[in-house]
Amino acid sequence: MVDRAPPPLRPGLQSAIIGELLSGCPGISNLLQNCSDVVSVRPGPGLTGDGGTDKLMKRSELIYALNYPVEFVPESVDKTGLAYHVYSERLFFSLMTFTREGLPVVDYPGIGVRWNPAYVAWWALMGATAQALGKDKGGIERLRSGARWLIENAKEGDNGSACWFYSFRWREGRAVLEPPWISSISQGLGISALLRAYRENGDGEYLDTAVRAAVPFSVDIGKGGLRSSFGDAIMYEEYPARPCSRVLDGSVFGLLGLHDLYRRTGDKGHQELFYTGLEGIGKNMEYWNYRDKWSRYGAHRYLCSPMYNKLNSVLMKVLHGITGDDLFRRYAGYWDPENISFFDSVEIRAASFMTLNLLRARLIKTMVVREEK
Repeated sequence: MVDRAPPPLRPGLQSAIIGELLSGCPGISNLLQNCSDVVSVRPGPGLTGDGGTDKLMKRSELIYALNYPVEFVPESVDKTGLAYHVYSERLFFSLMTFTREGLPVVDYPGIGVRWNPAYVAWWALMGATAQALGKDKGGIERLRSGARWLIENAKEGDNGSACWFYSFRWREGRAVLEPPWISSISQGLGISALLRAYRENGDGEYLDTAVRAAVPFSVDIGKGGLRSSFGDAIMYEEYPARPCSRVLDGSVFGLLGLHDLYRRTGDKGHQELFYTGLEGIGKNMEYWNYRDKWSRYGAHRYLCSPMYNKLNSVLMKVLHGITGDDLFRRYAGYWDPENISFFDSVEIRAASFMTLNLLRARLIKTMVVREEK
């Protein structure tokens, strides 16, 4: 998944509000003053004079724009049910188009229309969850169709593993993945989708494929697997190439697949894989944390878009629900956009703008140096 920069702040924020903001938060004064593309202070209707109501509405709109409709699903604790841990009617769907058979594909700029196994699995899981929550009585058909695609397109990898390979070259920061490559997010979501299909149809092929799909989590990325060293711990990589991208959501989706698998099989090996990856996340939470207000997009170091930030917050709620570890509850609260103030929201927009453009500058410099060589 490719993180996208958040859109600029809505026009119409007036100098009176910005002046109030800067006087209350001098620490970001210089940052905001250098971000004219992010914060507009041009005169506009509705905020002249006292304008108290309009001012309040604008502040509320700004904070709401940083939120995103994705939620934790408590019903997922029922290991006999179909509900997934996370639910959203929008997350990732804007990136999808559909085949004549109704299955999701992605039209990648410069690459073309390709299958993304993670999105097929996500589409299936959201159908199952919508059915379980009473939102879509036909959602089970999406689970069946997506799971069948996952069965038909699982390829055998090393050590008898089942892998959903990506068929195109992908650059993630300074790392380049050459096809065929795998991902913790597609392996994890694929496992979760197949296990829910197995609960529904009892077909042993679904369970067997899910078990084999867990094998790459025990193999280092240098040998075609998903494990990387992260400090004195292990992390499962969404983009398994060096330098590691350390994308949080992709790693956690892998963990949730392993957790679902352990709940089904009771296999201690699957439990160990889950807790090994969980330890890697837990020991490095500050790596993704921005001032206890927002989350960062892995090794890129820029701030997450509102979509990915809300997703990270919800995923921490899921991990807290599974483990009871207060560490994950705390970071879920830090990153929950419902908890930020208006001043924090402007800081986050400005910091997001600055960190993303610093990344772009570094990538351009890297490409120029390579061309010169």
